[in-house]
Amino acid sequence: MREFVLIIISSSLIFIALFNDSLKEYYEQTYHKNIEFKSGITDKLTEFKSFLESDVFFVKSKPQEKVEKPLAKELKANYKLRCFMGIFDSLKFYKKTPKKLILDKDNGVILLGDSLMQGVGISICNHLRKEKIKCKNLAKQSTGLLRKKYYDYAKVLNESLTSSDIKNIVILVGVNDLWSTNNKGKLLKFGDLEWKNFYKTRIEELIKIAKNHNADIFWYELPVVKNDEQNAKVKVLNEIFYEFANSYHLIKLNPILTKHFDYYLKIDGKSKRIRSSDGIHFTPTGYELISQDFLNIVKLQ
Repeated sequence: MREFVLIIISSSLIFIALFNDSLKEYYEQTYHKNIEFKSGITDKLTEFKSFLESDVFFVKSKPQEKVEKPLAKELKANYKLRCFMGIFDSLKFYKKTPKKLILDKDNGVILLGDSLMQGVGISICNHLRKEKIKCKNLAKQSTGLLRKKYYDYAKVLNESLTSSDIKNIVILVGVNDLWSTNNKGKLLKFGDLEWKNFYKTRIEELIKIAKNHNADIFWYELPVVKNDEQNAKVKVLNEIFYEFANSYHLIKLNPILTKHFDYYLKIDGKSKRIRSSDGIHFTPTGYELISQDFLNIVKLQ
């Protein structure tokens, strides 16, 4: 019996040592919360993991990427200001600083989108609620504008606006819309003219609902992803989003999220992970970065 207990304990320690990083990443991606458990125990487990890999399993460890691709000094400095000092009136990522839009505290905010918005929405709501602003995160993972059967954005938005006095909508959607679709039995190939026109009707539907309720829409452009083929499709969606810039407030992302893909960002001399391993989603640090792109263009009053 004693031997059995020792085997269970030893196996558990080996499992935790080998997979503690993966378990942490899964937790952060699922619940969009940072988890820091630095201690002497975890340090020892990390050392034990290295021992297992190099001396027991003879696995040559691949050096972990610590620093992202080179970023301009001004870009890094601004990121620190935006994410950790809360200075919203200094947006130097763009050639021209846009005029801030008034966000009335009495009107509240609805957040609509997919799993990206679920994470970003947590950060946005945390900031807004500190200012006593109502914030409803209606984002749902694995959803998009193409298929209404699972989650009908238009219906959800209309019902929410009808049952509340909220007058601001923030939308981040598209990573689940990078595919062909069927419309009345006809296959629409992603990127073709018919597909684009069909997708535009879904956007126009949301714009119309917002106008009917005298509400404003803030629409995020999509960030770059790791997969090149998907990136080409992301550009197609962003081009469509840009076409409607006169119908809503387009939220342009920090260039470090649109120019090239990086897992890590160097902040205050330390490498911080901003993307999850799937190359699409973000860590809580990454979601906070995206939330600032909305907060930077609004003025709360």
